[in-house]
Amino acid sequence: MHPVAFLLSRRSMLLTSPVVVASFGSNMADATPSDTTKLYASAPTANNLSDISCAGRRFNLKGLQPVGRGAHGTVVVEPGGTILLKVSYANTASKVETECSTFQYLEAKEVPHVERCLAACRLEDGRSVALLTPYFTGSSQITSALVSSLAPSAKVVLARASAQFLVRSLMAGIAVSDLQALVRPDGSLLFIDFTEAGPIDDKFGAARAAQSLAEWSTTLPPSEHGATVDAVADELDRLAPSTLPEPAAAALASLASLPGAADSQAARLEAAVMRVAVVIR
Repeated sequence: MHPVAFLLSRRSMLLTSPVVVASFGSNMADATPSDTTKLYASAPTANNLSDISCAGRRFNLKGLQPVGRGAHGTVVVEPGGTILLKVSYANTASKVETECSTFQYLEAKEVPHVERCLAACRLEDGRSVALLTPYFTGSSQITSALVSSLAPSAKVVLARASAQFLVRSLMAGIAVSDLQALVRPDGSLLFIDFTEAGPIDDKFGAARAAQSLAEWSTTLPPSEHGATVDAVADELDRLAPSTLPEPAAAALASLASLPGAADSQAARLEAAVMRVAVVIR
């Protein structure tokens, strides 16, 4: 049997079964405001730092505005600027540096709708700072309720953007647990906070990929399941046959079980996955 065939055949069972999601960690609110206009005014700033220099750029921390704070660092921005500074804590410097490397790898692989890292630098006190862009103004952290409130045209934009990210990031060999994204009223997306990203070819890869898709599914109201499944199938149709790694194929195939998708939409997705999945002999 094809390695993902067993998963595809379970649609009817999964439609009535709860999804159990493993936990790999959390970094909620790390540059991921649920309402940017509210969080900017209240988030704490990084302490005990003055000027920050990185990659030929110099920033006076006292003149920076707080954006958010999470498990791995504090995020600030220059007034009117487009570059975010993510400043680690003393014990999370390597996490911030690794996240920057992941962003740069995904950029090199041309994965769209992802935050970019211009550089990461180690500060004199042992902390790290990463220069991130863009500053996604006018956005909110994505939720199911927020997606439901979008205009029809914005929902189309969101479905296509999310499908492009999900397929291409998995194709690049990266999955993100604790998946977070910002969305604007026009449906444009920016995926952020990759401190819990990892490869899909290590011992946690299959579980990480499955969790990533399960988490994303919780942000989608049932009314958008069909459009999402169609958008993912469209994106898979752009891939050459037998090129999608098996953990990625299995994770994407799980979207066929979304209860709001019609049987015909699920069948099309299953066929698209089967065509592009790498066959393990």
